[in-house]
Formats: sequence, structure tokens, C-alpha cells
Amino acid sequence: LVLDLVSAIAVQGLPAPDTGFLEGDLRLLYEVTSRALRHPVASQILPDLQAEAARNPDIAEALQKALREGQD
Repeated sequence: LVLDLVSAIAVQGLPAPDTGFLEGDLRLLYEVTSRALRHPVASQILPDLQAEAARNPDIAEALQKALREGQD
């Protein structure tokens, strides 16, 4: 269930900023990522998911796959 949620969120992806400057693009991408990770649901689920992925190779692989597919 959690992996399905991560997959759904990853598919949405992060916006590709285009400020006209690399520094501005990176700063904006950092801000958007930081805001997403501070979301109440993400801040509760992601640490536990990462800990479980460290213990369980199947979950680690599924998580990596979900995140890779979200970048396509």
C-alpha cells in the first residue's frame, strides 16, 4: 500500500524549474523538494519506509523501481 502511494506521488514528479540560470534552477528544485519532504504524511512515512528498505531487499528494490519509474 505504501509503495503504491510512493509510486503515485513519484509519477507526478517534481517540476523541472527553468529560471534561466543553473543556480536558480537548483535553488528552486531544492525548495520544492524540501517543501514536499516536510509534508506531514511524507515526514511520517518516509523515515519508516527507508528503515524498512534497509532491512528488506525486496522493499528496497520496489522503492527504487517506483522512484525510477516516476522520473521517466
